[in-house]
Amino acid sequence: MSDLGPLALSSHDEIGPRSKARTALFKRLADVVCLPSSRVNAFERSMIADLLVEMLREAVVEERARVARRLANLTDIPAALVRLLLRDVIEVAGPLLENSVALNDADLVDCAMRGGVDHRRLIAARRGVTELVCEALINPLEPTVIEALLHNELARLSSDAVEMLVGATRAEPRYIPLLLKRSELRPSHAYIVFWWADADARRLATSFPSRPPRAGPIRSAERRCSSSNGASAIAWRSKKAPTQAWMRRSPLRRAGFAGTPPRKFPTCRGSSP
Repeated sequence: MSDLGPLALSSHDEIGPRSKARTALFKRLADVVCLPSSRVNAFERSMIADLLVEMLREAVVEERARVARRLANLTDIPAALVRLLLRDVIEVAGPLLENSVALNDADLVDCAMRGGVDHRRLIAARRGVTELVCEALINPLEPTVIEALLHNELARLSSDAVEMLVGATRAEPRYIPLLLKRSELRPSHAYIVFWWADADARRLATSFPSRPPRAGPIRSAERRCSSSNGASAIAWRSKKAPTQAWMRRSPLRRAGFAGTPPRKFPTCRGSSP
């Protein structure tokens, strides 16, 4: 957060007189950074980027936003410039978060942790948000960010992220219809949100498709055992009933739900559980 100090001081509306030489130098430095790699090598680009960073610390918001709009079209942006601009106000960081394809997961996670709610909302609306970035966005449990993330069909939710969202639905039932449309949701999660959902969400939960379980270690072991011991391993698996492994994670326990899921949904006869 130390990088934000000079930027905050220069973001006031009181803009002093700027010399023509300074304005021209500022523009030339930005031009060199935006040159293709065929016209400037990596060392020269890095050196000019360091000079531009020092000038951006004392620049006004309009100048920083102008540079950010130019950098948003590049496929390779110097790391120092990316860190500085993504931690800036949303008027400066917005063009990069909306349009830049040069941002990696480390840049987005750092922006999600150090930026504000508007920064996280724009990250949640990006194409192809990865599982790591999704977890960083969900951790603060901000409604506008979570809704933007659930609306983003190209975002990939990890199992931990899904369970955090399931636990958050108890305090924010409006997430339930959006969460039930996600392909990452499992039937056991639909069982949980059923109990505090309203009547419309319960009807949606009861029609939740039952997907075949993924081939995990238990399934792989069953296949190996069944090849040598016939159907004994499958019979052993059926006797175990629904395991409670899905309840061992903290987000669901924090939500106050404990126990095994029911064999089938109760009949929905109204809005009360």
